[in-house]
Amino acid sequence: MFTPIHLLPGLDPEKRNSYQQRWEKDEGPALRDKILQMIRDGAGEDFLQWDFENHKLGFLESMWDLKGLNIFQEDLTFAGEGSGWFEAIDFSYGHFYHSKFRRAEFSPATFSFARVYNCEFIDCTFGFNSFYG
Repeated sequence: MFTPIHLLPGLDPEKRNSYQQRWEKDEGPALRDKILQMIRDGAGEDFLQWDFENHKLGFLESMWDLKGLNIFQEDLTFAGEGSGWFEAIDFSYGHFYHSKFRRAEFSPATFSFARVYNCEFIDCTFGFNSFYG
C-alpha cells in the first residue's frame, strides 16, 4: 500500500526543514561547496573525519552527518577501491537531483526521507543501507 511521505510515521517536518535550511544560510553554502568538492575529489572512507575532529565542518553533528544535503546536477566518477565510499553517511532529508554516480559505494548509509529524482547509479554498490520514506 502506498503512503505519501508526509503521512509516514517518523517524519518530523521541523527536523526536515532545519536540516535542509542549514545548507542555505550563514556558513551553509560555503560548507556545502567544500563538502561537494571533497566528494568530487574522491570522498573515501571517513572522508569527513579529520575536518570534523578539527572543528572545520561548522554545524555538522558528526563526521557522518550530511542530513539535508542537496546534490544537484553532479556527474561524479570515482576510481573505485576506497574512492567514492560513503561509509555510514546519513543523507536523511537530502535531495539528489539530475546527477550521475559511477563506482560509488554506499555501505552502510542512511537515506530516510531523502528524495532522489532523475539520478543514475552506474556500477555502484549499496550495502546494508536504510531507505525509509
